[in-house]
Amino acid sequence: MRERTKEIGTLKALGFSNWNVMQQFMYEGLYIGLIGGAIGLGIAAVSASVFSTWLFNTGETLGTSVSTAVTMEAMLLGLGVAAIAGAVGSLYPAWRASRVSPMEALRNE
Repeated sequence: MRERTKEIGTLKALGFSNWNVMQQFMYEGLYIGLIGGAIGLGIAAVSASVFSTWLFNTGETLGTSVSTAVTMEAMLLGLGVAAIAGAVGSLYPAWRASRVSPMEALRNE
């Protein structure tokens, strides 16, 4: 938030309400969480595939098989958790950003 003080001051000087500024920061946190979750899901799917074939091939010699699968429910849960974590993690910075005085923000930058 400190790096964006001038931007926050400009928004407030243009007439954005505290709620509008807070919403902007929360949406950014949500989007960052979703992007991070999507990247994490991609890495998890590739890792599950690699480890399934690389590590669990020993089960065939023992007469058992172990498989890993990334289900749609697990993917949606992962994205949901990442989005919620991003939104919740941005609550305090969003609240602080909404409380910045436009005059103080523009003067300090």
